Amino acid sequence: MIEELKKKGITILYVSHRLDEIVRISDRVSVFRDGKNRGTLEKEELDESKIIQLMLGHVLEKSKKISVPRKEIVLDVRNLCIHNKVMDFAGLLYRGEILGIAGFVGSGKEELVKSLFGLWPAESKEILFKGKPVTINSPQDALGLGIVYLPEERKLSSLFLNMSVQKNIVSLWLFFSRSGMTTSQRRERGIAERYIEQFSIKTPGLQEEIINLSGGNQQKAVFSRLLAIQPEIMILHDPTRGIDIGSKEEIYRYIKTLAANGTSIIFVSSEIDEISYLCQRVIVLSRGRKCGEFSDNEVSTANILACASRIQQKNEKN
Repeated sequence: MIEELKKKGITILYVSHRLDEIVRISDRVSVFRDGKNRGTLEKEELDESKIIQLMLGHVLEKSKKISVPRKEIVLDVRNLCIHNKVMDFAGLLYRGEILGIAGFVGSGKEELVKSLFGLWPAESKEILFKGKPVTINSPQDALGLGIVYLPEERKLSSLFLNMSVQKNIVSLWLFFSRSGMTTSQRRERGIAERYIEQFSIKTPGLQEEIINLSGGNQQKAVFSRLLAIQPEIMILHDPTRGIDIGSKEEIYRYIKTLAANGTSIIFVSSEIDEISYLCQRVIVLSRGRKCGEFSDNEVSTANILACASRIQQKNEKN
C-alpha cells in the first residue's frame, strides 16, 4: 500500500523501531537521539548497522554468551496442564540462568509463563521452589516466593499512566513494606532516585507523569519496580517490545548483569533472534507441547525455528 501511495505522489513519514522495514521502505532516513537529528542517510547508504550506530552514538558490540554452571535448581515444574493450551509440561530453572521459552503464536508459551505467575489457571501443576513443593494460584503467591512478572503490554498491564515516575517505581515495594513497616516520603524518593540513576531513566523529575516518558524509559521504570523487591526469579514477557535499539541494548545489559549476580530469568519473546542472543538454554513449544530443548552452543535462531516449524508442520498434516 505504501508503494502504491508513493507512485501517486503522496509523501510519507514512516516511524518504526523495526529497522528492516525502515531499510526496505525508505528513500531517506533521519535518525533522532535525545531530541536531535544525529544524521540523515540516503537510499544508497541505508544499512541497519549505520542506523544503529547513529541511534546509539557508537558501534553496537555483541558480547559473547556466558555458560552457567547448572548446579542449583530454583524452580522445578512438573505435569503442568492448561486446558487446550499446554499439555504435560515439565522443566527446570537453575540459579543465575536465562531460560528462553520459544514458539510460534498459539504454541502455549504465553499461557505457560502466566500460569507460573498465577495469572492463568491450570488443570494440574506441580511446582518445587528450591526443592520444596509450593502452590502458585495467584500473583500474590508468586510474589511471596520472590517471583516477579513483566507483562508484554506495559501500557495495558504494567504502568499507572497518570501517576508519577516515583510512584510507578516504588509501587510494588510499597505493597510489601506497608504490611510490616512504616514508610516515608524520604525513603520512597531515595529508592526512586537510586533506580533512575542506575537505569539512566530520562525524566524531567520524580513527579513527572510516566505517560510523558518514552517507551524505553517507561520500560526501565517497570524493571526498577520489579528489582526494588530484590526478586529471585524474573519472568520477562517481550521486555523490549516497542522500544528503541538503545534502550534494548541497555535492557539486555541489565538482564545479563542480573543473571550474573544470581537472579534466575525466564525469558519469552516474539523475536527468536533475541532469545538466541540472550538465553543460555531454550525450551521450544509447539501446539502446547514441549518439542525441543537446546543448551549453550546449540542455542541458535536456526535450531529454534527448525524445531518449532518441524513440529508445527507435522501437527498440521495430522
